[in-house]
Amino acid sequence: MKITLIGHASIFIETEDCRILMDPVLWDPHQEGLFDVHPPREVAHERVPPFDLLVISHRHLDHLDVRSLSHLPRDVTVVIPRDPLVQQAVSALGFSDVVALAPLTSFSAGSTRLLTTASRAPLEEFGLVVNDPTGTCWNVVDTNLDAPTIEAVRSAVPWIDVLFAAWQPMHEVSFQWNTPIDFPSRPYAELLAHIARIAPRAVVPGSNGFRYRGASAWLNRVVFPVSRERFCADVERSFQSGTVAAHPMDPGDVIEISSGSTRVLRGHSPFVASLAPAGGELRFVPVDFDGRLVDPNPDALPAAELRRAVEQELGVDLPRFLESADPTLWRPHRERRELQQIDVVFPEERLSWLVDFTPGRPRVARGTSPHATMCSLITASALRGLISRTRTWDYAIMGGFYRRFSLMPSDEPTADPLRVRFPSSELREAVLALELARWSSARPLSSGRGACPLRFHPSPPPRAASKGDS
Repeated sequence: MKITLIGHASIFIETEDCRILMDPVLWDPHQEGLFDVHPPREVAHERVPPFDLLVISHRHLDHLDVRSLSHLPRDVTVVIPRDPLVQQAVSALGFSDVVALAPLTSFSAGSTRLLTTASRAPLEEFGLVVNDPTGTCWNVVDTNLDAPTIEAVRSAVPWIDVLFAAWQPMHEVSFQWNTPIDFPSRPYAELLAHIARIAPRAVVPGSNGFRYRGASAWLNRVVFPVSRERFCADVERSFQSGTVAAHPMDPGDVIEISSGSTRVLRGHSPFVASLAPAGGELRFVPVDFDGRLVDPNPDALPAAELRRAVEQELGVDLPRFLESADPTLWRPHRERRELQQIDVVFPEERLSWLVDFTPGRPRVARGTSPHATMCSLITASALRGLISRTRTWDYAIMGGFYRRFSLMPSDEPTADPLRVRFPSSELREAVLALELARWSSARPLSSGRGACPLRFHPSPPPRAASKGDS
């Protein structure tokens, strides 16, 4: 069996005797112009192979793409959920051989056996299990799994070779509805628990391969809290070493199942090619969703001076401090394998450093990482103010020039290296001394004391309560 990732939720499955196209989205933008497939791809539409079965998992327009469906042959069998809206759409396009199935319905095409799988979501949708003599693939799509569905699949097939897993606990409307946009610990833990219960031989992050575009592009920093690399690493850590492989696939990649083993063939598709990412990788930065963290440089410091101060601190002084500090201070960081990213926003550029607390001594290096578990953003002038003891943390935080967020489940946040490096009490004392030196010689606004003398009276002792007091 071979499965080609066309992009996002669109896959092409080739079994021994059946070809299946599922949730085809063959053009961008899609979803009413909101989305592009990500990573970006190019589809050679004239090379899309013939297929026997067209499967549409549910009614959402990033799965039920009318433009793509309108370019497909009408004589194929179409399998859909029992949703009148989906039925109406495919019928209006001229598909006549349409089969509407309930979840947990099995059917076959030659030696290929298929099973629709259920969802807890409040709409008609299904995932799909595909099995032939070479192996088994389960495409969960967007379905919301539960234990009974997993047990039903485990009873129907001996094992799952490849799981196209639900993996991204998205914040699709959290900002719009003014609800929390911190790391979704509970739903993410549930997704990993489902995968552990399924116990597949290989896992691919399925669906959720898109990014917002145009006026909605700011949502790319809010909606997607987990990177593909982070998800794959978490899946592999959830199992005993070597018992499961997790593969982030790009459009045009093919995963092949044979004799109980799987392998990914990068860029192997003859009709889909992955392109260089447009606009960089997706990155969850909920504290800077609109890109408005700018450095006002209130003291008009020269760019070279700002850069010198920041590079000296993060490249030399902070590493020395981390190494010389009490090692027990960083024990919780090492236990959680924290990788903290510090982004410094200059007036004209951004630079990044990584503080690595994985086993061993803390290390600092330039760069970014999709595996970061804690992220900080600070303006260069605010950081320089902390370094020179001319600004307090109150200025940096209350002014919005320092922002921080976690990318990992944690009941108790670990110490912030920068806050430890520059204690608030010391900064307040230093800035207060500067203010006193600056203003101590100022002239009073008036001369002469007020004419009303103050008298102070001792407070009476508290009266003992009596039985009549209520």
